[in-house]
Amino acid sequence: MMMETNEQELNRISYNIRTQEGITIFELIGELDMYTLPRAQEIIDMLVEQERFNILMDLAKLEYIDSSGIGFFTATLKLLRDHNGDLKIVKLHPYIKRLFDLIHLDFFISIYESYEEATSDFKDNISRAIMKWKKVVEIKPNYADAYYHLGLAYVNKSMFEEARDEFQRALDINPNYADAHKRLGDVLKQLGKVKEAGEKYKAALKINPKYSDALIALGLLYNDDSMLDDAICHYRKALDVHPNYADVLNKLGAALKGKKDYNEAVKSFKSALKINPGFIDALRNLAHAYEEMEEPENAIKELTTLVKFLNNDEDKDKVRAEIRKLKKDLK
Repeated sequence: MMMETNEQELNRISYNIRTQEGITIFELIGELDMYTLPRAQEIIDMLVEQERFNILMDLAKLEYIDSSGIGFFTATLKLLRDHNGDLKIVKLHPYIKRLFDLIHLDFFISIYESYEEATSDFKDNISRAIMKWKKVVEIKPNYADAYYHLGLAYVNKSMFEEARDEFQRALDINPNYADAHKRLGDVLKQLGKVKEAGEKYKAALKINPKYSDALIALGLLYNDDSMLDDAICHYRKALDVHPNYADVLNKLGAALKGKKDYNEAVKSFKSALKINPGFIDALRNLAHAYEEMEEPENAIKELTTLVKFLNNDEDKDKVRAEIRKLKKDLK
C-alpha cells in the first residue's frame, strides 16, 4: 500500500524536455514538494550527465511549490554554474510568481516573461563562453578540456564545423577522451556524416562500455537505418545503466512497435509514463500501438489523456478527431 502511495505522489509531477537553439527547455508540470522533488532532481542529474548545462525552465504549469522546491532551484543554479552553465526561468504560474516575488528569487536567477528574452540572454552567455575558452587554449595549447569546452560552446551556437575541429583537437591531445568522441559523433551526424558519427560513438563505447548517451546515440543511428534489433539492443544497454530514462523507454517502445512486438512495446511505453505521466510522445505512441493491436477502447483512453497535456488547440483538435473516428468505428 505504501508503494502505491509513493507512485501517486510522484504522479503529481511531469515534465517535457526539448532543445531550442542549443538551449535545453525543461517544462515542469504539476507540484514540486518534498515528495516529488527526487524526480525533478533525477531529471536535472540526467541533463547534467548529458552535459546540457544551459537550462531554461518553463514553470507556466507548475502550480505549487514548497520550501524544498525553492531549494531545488537554487541548488540547480549552483550545479549548472559549477559546469560553466546557467539556469533561467520563463513563464511563471501566477501562484509561483507571487511566491518568487516574496522571496526575491529574481535576485539570484534571471526570470523572463518570454522565450525570446531568455534565449537572447543565453546567446550572450554562449558568446562570452567562446571568447573565454579561446583565451584558455591560447594560454594552454595542450589542454584537451579547453578545446572540448570550446567545442561545446560552438555546438550551442550551431557552429558545427568549428565544433568538429575543436573536438578533434581535444582528441589529438587525449585519444581516450570518451566525451570528445561522443560529441564529435554528434556534430558529424549534424553535418550529414552518419557513418563517421557511428564510428565515433563506437570509439566512445570502447573506452567506456557503460556510456549511456553514446549507447542511445548509436541506437538512434541504427533505428534511423531500420536496424531495429541493433537499436533495441543499445537502448536496453542504456537502460541497464539508467533504468529511469523515460525518453529511452519511449524510443525502445517505438522500435519494438516497429517490429510489431506490441506487448513489449506497450510495456515500455507504460514504463515511460510511470516515470513521466505527461510524456506526450509516449502517450501518443501507446495509443497508436493499441490501434495497431485492434484495441480501440484502450487507444481512446490514452488519446483522451493525451488531450489533457497538449498546449496547442490545433493539436488537441487533431487528437479529438482521431478519438471521434475510433468511436465511430466501434459502432
